[in-house]
This record gives sequence, structure tokens and C-alpha cells, in this order.
Amino acid sequence: MTTDRPRYETKDDVNAEDAVAAVAGPILNCTFKKLSEIHYGVDFAMRQGRLFFGYAEVKRRRIKHHDFTTYVVSMAKFTWGLALADRAAVPFVLLVQYDDALVCYDATAIAAAGLVTVEMGGRSDRGDPKDIEPMAHMPVDSGRVLKEGNPDRDDAARDTSIKAMRSVLPAEDEA
Repeated sequence: MTTDRPRYETKDDVNAEDAVAAVAGPILNCTFKKLSEIHYGVDFAMRQGRLFFGYAEVKRRRIKHHDFTTYVVSMAKFTWGLALADRAAVPFVLLVQYDDALVCYDATAIAAAGLVTVEMGGRSDRGDPKDIEPMAHMPVDSGRVLKEGNPDRDDAARDTSIKAMRSVLPAEDEA
């Protein structure tokens, strides 16, 4: 997956992804192998020893997992992960560390069940007009809570994140 967009991912983001993988691995009985985003477009391969059995994307959301009724991710990321998984006949999962829980969304099963809707959205805090794009929405309850709590909870960052997310949602009269 190649892109002409700036790379916003920081070293802290990569460290957070690794931390989520370290927690999720034992719960899901697997290990995670970091993949090249340029070549694969997703964060990790899931494996047991040499057996590869899925792709995973890791996200950090500074909100509680029930602050909104849907989990939202870029439609480009969602469809790219699904296409990779389909070609290899394995699942694509989204691991999301919220302020109150680590949640696993089996994107392959959620899409197959017809639970995904698509709306325009994204973020506006970076001033990048390409951040507004088609977004995949899936019911927040379609995910499996892997672990409750989060040691790095920061209420100020959470409140800022909620305001940023609400700023890109359409007004009720536009919906």
C-alpha cells in the first residue's frame, strides 16, 4: 500500500502498538510480527510459531469504548485489510485500545455479517483535508473486550479527543 500522504505515525504510536500487541498476544494465544506499512498497509501479522493466521491493525482511541455507538476507521484501511485477509483466507482484526478497555473487532466477520456502514468523516485537528474521507462504522458492541482498564488513562486527552471527533460529525440537520 503506497500513499502520497505525510506519515503522521510517531515513535510513541509505534510503542503503543507494540504494547497493545504484547497484551493481546497471550489473550489471543498468538504473537504479532510487525509488518512494513509500505508493503502491507496494516500493522501486524498474527502467528503461532511459523503458522500465519491473520492480519491486525492496532489503534489507540482516547475515549471510552461506549462513548460512541460505532467504532470508526478509515474505509481505505478497512478495505485494504479485508482484501489482504481475503487473499490469504485469514481474518483481519482491529485491536483498539480505548481508555477503559482493549477491544478486538473481527473485521472479516463484521463485514460478512453486513454490520458495516460507510459515512464521510475523519479528523480535522491536523489541518489535512485528506483526513476527511469515507469511514467504516461498525457497532461498538460487535467487538470483544479482551481486557478491561488502561494504565495510561488521561482524562484531559480523552475530552480533547471527544471534542475533535464530534467536530467532524455532521450536524443533525445535515445527517
